[in-house]
Amino acid sequence: RKTEARTWRQEYLGEFIGSSDRFFSPELIDGVTGDVTFDAGDLVAVGADIARAGDDRTAIVGVDSGGAAKVLVSDADMTLTEATGELSRLHERHSPGAILVDETGLGAGVVEMLENEVGRSAVEGVKFTIDRKQSMYNGLKSALESDEVGLVQHPRLSRELKKLTYSLTASGKTKITHPDDGHDDHPDALALAVDGFAGRSSSGDVLAFQL
Repeated sequence: RKTEARTWRQEYLGEFIGSSDRFFSPELIDGVTGDVTFDAGDLVAVGADIARAGDDRTAIVGVDSGGAAKVLVSDADMTLTEATGELSRLHERHSPGAILVDETGLGAGVVEMLENEVGRSAVEGVKFTIDRKQSMYNGLKSALESDEVGLVQHPRLSRELKKLTYSLTASGKTKITHPDDGHDDHPDALALAVDGFAGRSSSGDVLAFQL
């Protein structure tokens, strides 16, 4: 139940899976998007992907205790200071149990500033290594397939999720990327938020609510 479908088919059923393909099927994303009610007052986890350059966007996604995920910020012009301020306000207003920030590149500055504002215990900087990204995206896919997480409609999020591809490295690891003309800002923020949500669930905080 905890293993997403592609890994199950490849590792347990012995099926050959192509070396390059879409990571999420359009049917999966469409099926978990839309009929979702998000409660900002019951925010459990927040994920933030900080814009690097060009037409990247700073994306901040929140997940409530019922597993509803919503894009809270999608901004191409947000500065590091503004992103830190927005995350600090979210923490002050809603006290999420976890704030995960991609600290690869410019995000490291946001992590440092945010730790000074809200405390280190509430913030986790995440480096997007192949192993960590594979783990987070497999967890996201499993959560979507099992209906543990649903998505509030957001065109950019849906579009970017559907365009993500994966390839297998020589060592058998899954490398997840976006096409040359695409982006992964919103999926990365979602993967971070769901990773934080899963961590709170496993600790019992969300489980108690669900029961």
